[in-house]
Amino acid sequence: MGGQLLPAAAQIVGRELKNGRGLPFENGGEDLDTTIGLGFLAGYDWRKQGIPVRTELEYAYRFRHDFESIEVTLGNNITYKDDLSTHSIMLSVFHDFSTSSEWKPYVGAGVGWARNTSSTKRAPAGAAADQTIENSTDNLAYSLQAGLRFELSSQWIGELGYRFINFGEVETGTFSGGDSVSADHHLSHDIILGVAYMY
Repeated sequence: MGGQLLPAAAQIVGRELKNGRGLPFENGGEDLDTTIGLGFLAGYDWRKQGIPVRTELEYAYRFRHDFESIEVTLGNNITYKDDLSTHSIMLSVFHDFSTSSEWKPYVGAGVGWARNTSSTKRAPAGAAADQTIENSTDNLAYSLQAGLRFELSSQWIGELGYRFINFGEVETGTFSGGDSVSADHHLSHDIILGVAYMY
């Protein structure tokens, strides 16, 4: 069993405005935002059974990923400010490479479920009132990972790794004017700082 601190650079890809009243997004690019998350895991090392892999089931929560989009209209631009958080459950399989030291490199891949919750403020310029709505989207998620594990003692293991993870689609829900914002992918580049206790 173990825990992880997950500092990351998150990214929104394939942003789209639906039923807007102006031009496409002025800054609908794939800008990065730094985020932080916490993970908790339970796993099993199958080497005792003669199988050179270990499996882990991980739950993680990612705190706010902020991104902003601007719809260009005639003299009254509309700004969509999104605060995105994510719950995920991931089942991963890892191969640990044998070495003659306490340091063990590994590679792995995972698949699971992610819920992206978008809290979005729609802010027109001028006198028009702001509106904030919240919407959650459930998705298939997948990850690729590599790193190093090191023995702190006979039972405690430290971990330093990198993970690419795709949490799937993001949707704001529909505002009172009928407009909404969606994105094809919520991506994250994680640095994994972990510790595990071996029973």
